[in-house]
Amino acid sequence: GYEGGIPGIFYGPHWSWMISVVQLFDRNPAVVATIVLFIPYFTLLPWLFFKFKTIFGTLTTACLWLLYILAYHSRSMHLWHIYAAPLILLALIYVLVTIDWNKLHKKGLVKLSVAGFLTSLLLNIHMSLGSIITLAVLVYVGTNAIWSLVTPSFRNRSGKTKPLFGLILFGLGFLLCSLPFILFELRHNFMQTKRITYVLTQSFLYNSAVVGQVGLSQNQIWWEFGKLPLTIFQIPDVYAYVWWLVSVFIAGFLLGKGKLVLTPLQKRLVFFLGICALFLIFVYLSSKNPIWEYQFVGADIIVVLLIGLVVSRSRILTLLTVGWTVWLSFSLLFKTVTEKPLDPLSLPTLYAKRYVVEQIYQDADKHPFTVYSYSPAIYTFDYDYLFKWLGKDVYKYEPELDTDLVYLIIPEATEKIKTEFVGAKTPDAQFVTQREWQIKNDTVVIKRARRN
Repeated sequence: GYEGGIPGIFYGPHWSWMISVVQLFDRNPAVVATIVLFIPYFTLLPWLFFKFKTIFGTLTTACLWLLYILAYHSRSMHLWHIYAAPLILLALIYVLVTIDWNKLHKKGLVKLSVAGFLTSLLLNIHMSLGSIITLAVLVYVGTNAIWSLVTPSFRNRSGKTKPLFGLILFGLGFLLCSLPFILFELRHNFMQTKRITYVLTQSFLYNSAVVGQVGLSQNQIWWEFGKLPLTIFQIPDVYAYVWWLVSVFIAGFLLGKGKLVLTPLQKRLVFFLGICALFLIFVYLSSKNPIWEYQFVGADIIVVLLIGLVVSRSRILTLLTVGWTVWLSFSLLFKTVTEKPLDPLSLPTLYAKRYVVEQIYQDADKHPFTVYSYSPAIYTFDYDYLFKWLGKDVYKYEPELDTDLVYLIIPEATEKIKTEFVGAKTPDAQFVTQREWQIKNDTVVIKRARRN
C-alpha cells in the first residue's frame, strides 16, 4: 500500500485490491467510487445498523442510521480509503458485543476469528484509528477471556479450553488479514517494524515526535471530540456547551429514575465503547506526533451508538429523536429540490479536472504533447490518473516527455506562482505561448510551443 502519515510506515494493500477489482471492468473513478463506497453506504451500512435493533429497538435504530447518513452522506461519494473505516468498525463492534463469553459455542468462536480479521482490516484501512481500536479490542477480548475462566460455568476442563481456543482463533483471523504486512516485513528486513519501534521509543522514552508538522492543539482535539454528537444531529457548533449541559442533565435524570438498567448485551456494548472512547481520548491527547481532523473519521460510530443507548432508555427521547430526524430528512429533501445546483466546473472537483483533460486532448488534435500540472503538494495523482485513463481508453495515446507542444495546468494561484511555474517548465527562450484559457473554477491552461 501507499505511505501513511509517518514516513516509512505503509497502509496495507487491501484498499488497492478493492478498487483494482472494479478497475478490471471500468477505470472511471465515478464508477469505482459508486461500487466501492456509495453502494456499501446505502446497503451494507443500514444492514449493519439494523443488526443493533435488538439493543436499541427498531425505531431508534432507524433514526441512528438516518442521522448518520444525513450527516456524513458525502463520504459515500469521495474515493478515500478512510471512509471505509466506519463500515468496518460498525461490523467489528457488532461481532464483538454479540459474543456471549459465558456460552462460548461454535458460533461465538467463529465470530472471534471474524473479529480478528476485521480488527486487522481496520488497522490497514485507517492506521491511526485502527491502532487504537486494536488496543481496545485486545483489552476487551482479554478481559472477557480471563473473566470467563474464573466464573463457575467454566470450572470444568472443557469449559476452560473454549476461551483459550477463542483467543487462538482471534489471533489467526488477525494474522490472516495481516499476511501482506508479514510477507512485506520478511522480504524487507522488518523495515516497518523497526520504524514503528523507533516511533514508539521516541514518543515514550524521549517525549519526541518523528513528524515535523504541527497538528491540532489539545484544546482543538477536545473540541473535535465534543462536536461529534452535534455533527450527527446537525446542530450548530455554537450550541456545544448547551448540548453537553442538557446531555449531562438527561443522563443524571435517567440514572436517578433507574432507566439506565442494562441487559447483558447492552453492558457488553457500553464496556467496549467505553474502552474505545477512553483509548482514543488518551492517545490523541498524549500523542507527540500531529493529530489531524481526518483521524476522527470512525470515532463518530462510537458516538452514535452511545447516543442510541441513551435515547433508547426513554420513550420521550425516542419520540424527540424521531421528530428531529424526520425534520432533518424533509429539510434536506426540500433543499435538494429547491436549491439551484452548483456548476461542477466552478468547483475543484474531479469532474472539472476531467473537463480540462478532455479540452487539452481536443486542442492537441492527435498531436503528441507534454503536460505539467501545478500543485503546492507536488503530487498530481488526479491529473496523472485522468490522462492515463482517458488517454488509454478514449484517445488512444498518452502524454509524452520532451515534445514540441506543452500544456501547463495551473489551478487558482497568484500571478507570481503562475509565472515561476511557466518559466521553470517552459523557459521563454525555448517556448512561446500559443493559447491560454481559464475555466470557471479559475484553473488556467497554457499552451506553449517550442520555438523554431
